[in-house]
Amino acid sequence: MFEINAEILANTTHCRKNNGCLAAESSSHCLNIEIVKCVGNKLLFVECNNSFCRYQLKYGHGSTICNCPVRMAIYNKYRK
Repeated sequence: MFEINAEILANTTHCRKNNGCLAAESSSHCLNIEIVKCVGNKLLFVECNNSFCRYQLKYGHGSTICNCPVRMAIYNKYRK
């Protein structure tokens, strides 16, 4: 299980999966998304095209950004 700062969890109010990524299960959708690159530990470019996620943003031609505070914290702390 991942441990994330309570303030970050409190700021993640739009997750439709109830922060299922925190369980660190291999079946977690968000943990199975390929991270293409991380810019400045603040911007995750991912290989994903799911419209259900409110934290997903299309950027340019074909790029997708994940701006989920919990997912970013997991990546920055655990590199997963």
